[in-house]
Amino acid sequence: MTENNRSLKTAEMLMGMALALLDQQGGEERSACLLQHALDTLRRVEPMKEGDELDPSILARFEMHDASHHE
Repeated sequence: MTENNRSLKTAEMLMGMALALLDQQGGEERSACLLQHALDTLRRVEPMKEGDELDPSILARFEMHDASHHE
């Protein structure tokens, strides 16, 4: 493994850990979204296309979070 690959893997691992902490903490949606975008770019994840569906468990998390802000 080259030094560059090792650095990218370390960055990916640290970003994943940071994203998990942001998810646990809550209230940091913008930071979490930007970090997720960085991870997706690093991993070369294709963006969603018309007709793609989100995982229902992910949608439920957003609905629960949105409802807690309206109480």
